[in-house]
Formats: sequence, C-alpha cells, structure tokens
Amino acid sequence: MIDRSIFVCGCERSGTTMLGALLGAASGCVATPESQFKFDGINAISDELDTKTIYDLFVSSYRFKLWQVAPPSIKDIEGVNSLKGLLFLFVKEYAKQKGKNLDRLHTWVDHTPGNIDHIQRLYTEFPNSMFVHVIRDGRAVTASMKSLRWGARTAFDGADIWQKKVARGLAASHLNPSYVYTVRYEDLVLDPVHEMKNLCSFLGVDFEERIFRSNSFEVPEYTQSQHKLVGKKQDPDRISAWRSALSAREVEVFEYLTGDMLSSLGYEKVFSRPRRVTYPEWILFLIKAAEGKVATKLYQRGARKKFQS
Repeated sequence: MIDRSIFVCGCERSGTTMLGALLGAASGCVATPESQFKFDGINAISDELDTKTIYDLFVSSYRFKLWQVAPPSIKDIEGVNSLKGLLFLFVKEYAKQKGKNLDRLHTWVDHTPGNIDHIQRLYTEFPNSMFVHVIRDGRAVTASMKSLRWGARTAFDGADIWQKKVARGLAASHLNPSYVYTVRYEDLVLDPVHEMKNLCSFLGVDFEERIFRSNSFEVPEYTQSQHKLVGKKQDPDRISAWRSALSAREVEVFEYLTGDMLSSLGYEKVFSRPRRVTYPEWILFLIKAAEGKVATKLYQRGARKKFQS
C-alpha cells in the first residue's frame, strides 16, 4: 500500500525528472509525471478540508490530464479526510492503469521541480515524507532553458531563477537535514552508483543497480520533446555543453549576477572578474524577459486547450 512519498525538487532543468525516474524504478516505488495540480489543493485548504472540492480541482486541472489516466472514482474519496490520502488515491489509480502491482508499492516519487517552493507545507501535509534537492550548474540550467518554449530567455533571467530556487533548497536542507537531502546533478552523472547508494540509504529505499537499466517511467506525451534523455544512459559530455550553448558574454553576465554562488557550490567560474551589466544590456534583457513570459503563457494555454477540450 502506498503510504509514503519522496519529493524530488530543484530549479527547472536540473535533472529532477532523471532522478525521479531512477528512484521510481526502485522496488516498492512508483514515479508519476509532475503533479503541479497538488498545489491547487494546498492553496484551497481552509480550516476544514472539503475533499470533494479539491477532488474536482484535481480532475479539472490540465496538469492532471497530462498524466493521461482516468481519475479515481468519486466513490473512492468517501472517508478520505486529508490531502495526502486524496493524492495517494490518484497515485494508486495511475499505478494501476500503468500495470503496476499495487501490493508491492509503498512509496510515491514526485519529481515536480516546483516542490522546492513548498517544502514546509508539503511536509506538513505529508508527514514522514522525504525531499531530494537537486542542484545543477546554473549556466547549464540557463542553456537548457533557452532551448525550450518556456522559461528563461537570457542569462539575466537564468541567473535570477536559478539563484532563487537553489537558495530555497539550501535553506530547507540546512533547517531540516533529517528529511531534506541535497545532491548535485553532475555527481549523479559522473558517479551514479556511489551517489545513488548514499541517496537511497538516506531515503530508506533499497539500492539496486537495475534502476540504471530500467525504462519503466513513462514521460507524458506532451513533454516528451523536453525529456528525450530520460531513461537513457547519462552522457558526461553534457555537463559542459553549456560552454558552447552560451556565448562568452552570456557566461560573463551570469557569473556577474550570481556573485560567488557558483564557486560556493563547487563550480569553477570562467571569469575571475566578470564585467558589470551595461544599461543597454539591461534594456535588452527586459525585452527578452517579456517575450519569454508571453511564450510561457502561450505554451501553458496550448496545454490547457489540448487537454481540457
């Protein structure tokens, strides 16, 4: 019976889906697609939990429809009196429709990056849950975002998003070391067996090398283009791919805006004294940031239109 959860979190494009797939392949675990719709439930909770209202929010959300499974029956929520219990019903239904053996499952693995913004509230709603904060070189994160239809369009946006997300994760890890574990994406790629052994030990999950050969996680159809590498052997060359994906000035701007944060996390900086951002560059960044917000809205609108029709 599924009765515990592991929340993988971090800045977008940091390897949360990769790690979620690995953990979801471990015995007793099941990884679902990202579950942003649960935040609707968290925000809807008042003094008294209205399970039916939250159930309706989940069922009508295009984010849930990205799972491409039918929701649990409305009859199944009778007697459910917690957000945790309600979400576990959705997870069990997902697992059942994907052919999983429910009798062998005990842990839900949720790899929604946005979990990083809700660690304390999630822990309150899901007692005894565990969290894994994935950190990746912010320059690689920025380079990866630039290739997508949503997210950061410039080094300016990339630096801002990355710093905020990493800071939240580090704060949570510092304050709650018993249930928040921090791991670097690069370490997972370069020494996966060692890193996963340590992580599984912390999480109370049995480590099995077969998780590296498993292809059990099914990436939703709508996001397959941005998760093409999930389930495949990690290529160490991707760690430094940002060097050719970003211009020298983009790297310099990122390093200027993030100060010593890269160095503090063990990432070597390219520029010892990066030049400040000029006024014309700020103007250009603001224009591109606006374009990025519009592109993100259009991307989300397209998903809603497709999955709510």
